[in-house]
Amino acid sequence: MENMKLKEFSGESLKYIVSEPDEYIEGNIYPIVILLHGFGASMRDLIGMVSYLNCQPCIYIFPNAPIDLKVSYSFDGYAWINPPDQPTDEGLKLLSNSLDILIDEIIEKYNVKENHVVIGGFSQGGMLSYWYGLQHPQKFKGIICLSGKLIFEDKFFQNLKHKITDQRIYIEHGTQDNIISIFDARKARDLLRKNGFENLEYYESEIAHSISDSTYPRLSRWLNSIFTSK
Repeated sequence: MENMKLKEFSGESLKYIVSEPDEYIEGNIYPIVILLHGFGASMRDLIGMVSYLNCQPCIYIFPNAPIDLKVSYSFDGYAWINPPDQPTDEGLKLLSNSLDILIDEIIEKYNVKENHVVIGGFSQGGMLSYWYGLQHPQKFKGIICLSGKLIFEDKFFQNLKHKITDQRIYIEHGTQDNIISIFDARKARDLLRKNGFENLEYYESEIAHSISDSTYPRLSRWLNSIFTSK
């Protein structure tokens, strides 16, 4: 992480950190990967993933969730949804507006290649990636969900306002997860396939609520395949 170029921004709607490639050249076109942290974490939580992903040069964006949990004087924790298991239509609408503003800000700041943006996250960040990413296929070529689940499940697909696209989806979950059950991940996989999302990769690892070391080579290959395809 010593060579990572990190920049912190206070955006119009959300704070976020940007990791630029080591050989970043302003004006060049780079794919964008947006990674959303989990409940109780912050925008710094997933930065370490960059060091383990062996991908073509990308710009990584790490937004900070808007709800301050005030965990302690020495530790900042934030949430996208709180209480975590009780999302509301109004709360999700506000989140959607915040992410809309953030995405527009990133597109204006960087020379973003059309449809070369991936959104993903861990735990609650993965849940939000499903919810927001699937509703905006024109913005996101791929969606990553690590240790997450679908919000509203069957109701979600009834509310989708667009036809099923060729969006690609990467899911990975721990079989020993006692925070979000492996059965939630399997249900999400099955519902996505049932509803026409066929470009889906699904993996399980014998871990708890975390990211496996074996995730990184698989996810690197998946990202490279997305960004090198037309």
